[in-house]
Amino acid sequence: MEERPVYHFTTKHRWQVRMHFFTGVTIWPWVRFLSQFWRCIDWATYFHRIIFLSIMSVLNTMLAMVEWILYSRHYNNQALHPEPVFILGHPRSGTTHLHYLMSQDPDFIFTTMFQAVFPSAFICLRPFQDAISRMIMDDHRPMDNVKLGGEVPAEDEIGVASLTGGISPYTAWSLQREEKRCFRDFYSFLRAKSSEAPSSSLHSKKLSYYFQEWQQCFLLFLKKVTYWYSRASSDKAPKQLLLKSPVHTARIQILLKMFPKAKFVLIHRHPMDVFLSSAHFADTYFWYTSLQQPTDRHSTDYILDQYELLHKQYMADRALIDKDCLHEVSFDELEADPLSSIQAIYTKFG
Repeated sequence: MEERPVYHFTTKHRWQVRMHFFTGVTIWPWVRFLSQFWRCIDWATYFHRIIFLSIMSVLNTMLAMVEWILYSRHYNNQALHPEPVFILGHPRSGTTHLHYLMSQDPDFIFTTMFQAVFPSAFICLRPFQDAISRMIMDDHRPMDNVKLGGEVPAEDEIGVASLTGGISPYTAWSLQREEKRCFRDFYSFLRAKSSEAPSSSLHSKKLSYYFQEWQQCFLLFLKKVTYWYSRASSDKAPKQLLLKSPVHTARIQILLKMFPKAKFVLIHRHPMDVFLSSAHFADTYFWYTSLQQPTDRHSTDYILDQYELLHKQYMADRALIDKDCLHEVSFDELEADPLSSIQAIYTKFG
């Protein structure tokens, strides 16, 4: 069997506390995360990030309590549009580009970066959004220089990762050495009710519980986002959600059970381009979130295994989607003629 190549990564951003996807975590999810993974953390290297996130968890909890008192009755009763549009595809295959383009349509609503980073308190924090965004994030994304800010479209999975305290494949960005053992099942959750979950997995006996919590937090977050937009609209009907998180590519079965009328757009790109871009992403952003030092082999295997997992699961589940509810587009087509590519999506979905 041919040995996999190993990409070389350069350690950086050790003392940086900005740009961490756990910035909006609250106390209970954070305590649970630390209780599970305290042995895995490289404390001597990243103790300052633990201190920062611990302080933030206290502040976020106090704000979340205020938000719950003021708004929980409203967002818990918020209806969701029955036909959300999910943008699928491996990270670095063009999902962000497509998300940004389609989000220009005012008929869509979408998760913003500020909502994703502060999922428990973004309603209360809205008056301070610009100031807080400048403190916790850079002006541009480190991996591709795309503009960052509180209002730009963002991945809903970031918000759910904070709400659940790491029930997400994205937690592997911080703990790459534990990815296969602890976070692999969080892609599809298909073994949540199966006896096939490996006994060596840290969460094998709790996977069903984790799935239920992920699903509850996912729906809660979507309700909060929808409620936020509904507050400023005279139209009582909820607007259609435009959602983008590459890990959803492995969750077609789950998403169809939750939203049987959902629409899906898959964007794909040459595998070599995806690998090189993913490696660049890991080498420029993951270091902002690291809580342990991965080896080059850990990081390379994470990228390659994720590509294989997402591709295989999508190909296995693609036939479950009604042909009128799925559209596939290549990154090259979108880049060469974005208007025609977007028009084809609108034509397909009517």
